[in-house]
Amino acid sequence: MTDFSRRDALKVLGAAGLAATSGPLTTRPTLAAELKYAPEKGAELRVLRWKRFVQGDEDQWMANTSKFTEQTGVSVRVDSENFAAAPIERILDRIPGIAAATVYPVPDPRTGDQVMATIVMAPGVEFEPKAFAEALLADPDLGTKWAPRFVRVVPDLPLTATSKVDRGRLRRERWDGAGAIWWRAPGPLAQTEYVPLTDEGREQLRAEFAEYGRLPVLDMV
Repeated sequence: MTDFSRRDALKVLGAAGLAATSGPLTTRPTLAAELKYAPEKGAELRVLRWKRFVQGDEDQWMANTSKFTEQTGVSVRVDSENFAAAPIERILDRIPGIAAATVYPVPDPRTGDQVMATIVMAPGVEFEPKAFAEALLADPDLGTKWAPRFVRVVPDLPLTATSKVDRGRLRRERWDGAGAIWWRAPGPLAQTEYVPLTDEGREQLRAEFAEYGRLPVLDMV
């Protein structure tokens, strides 16, 4: 067998071209043997994996994905756990009396996000915070981090020019938008009881953001 250097191998491939081959190299023993080569003197053998070639594409894909989810609010990160908003929306849609619901992230005073939901009640139906919490806890599909920290009740969901829910606007308005805002306030009943968010509660939230150096986050959404 003739020993080819890397340069020799490239010359062979350049001259013949892959188009001249029909079928995989394993079915062309002669050609496969010709393409075998020995490293040049002093060369160090390295194995190049596919990951090395696609890493830049993966990094760009992740950057684009992060940008998309930040703009649309379809992904939430609570306590280092990432999850989509769509399954939570399906759970809310199953609660009797809710005509429409959308879920999106809002900043957490310490790190990551909190889950917020904006809902539209069916005509003639009032929002009952106790029944809402009970229905959430009774749903077997509810994840441990999925229960909304904030619930905003509005007559209609805001829409974009393409008739999609304007989650960007809802994220910017957070708990300061129009309509009734309910939340799970800190305390022993925080996981099971929704109470109205008052101005005092908003000041409490802002103070917590300031305590953990997260006030600038409120201006970035």
